[in-house]
Amino acid sequence: MTRKELDAAKNALREQCRGRQMTKAEALLNAEYSCRDMMICIFAYDGTAGITNEDGFNFKRYLSPYVQTLGRKRYDKVREDQLKSFEGVTISRGVFTDDEGCTYNSINW
Repeated sequence: MTRKELDAAKNALREQCRGRQMTKAEALLNAEYSCRDMMICIFAYDGTAGITNEDGFNFKRYLSPYVQTLGRKRYDKVREDQLKSFEGVTISRGVFTDDEGCTYNSINW
């Protein structure tokens, strides 16, 4: 999923659940969207290695909780799908610098 596709899916799910508590299936889908969001952020700064290296900091700190939440099989499917969406994209580095001097990258889908 691209950022645009992900944002649309998250908005649709929020609208679908408006005024009521999410079902278990909807909560899992919401966690999947959150996982995809994290993968997009990691990819923008660390490329595919940040997502695939399960011994690395990014996986241990940010992605391993999703293995617990989603289950290994679903997590692996999400990761595979997300990695496919990164094929052929480019990353623009240092596209913005905030007031504290932090620079930000951008994915060109």
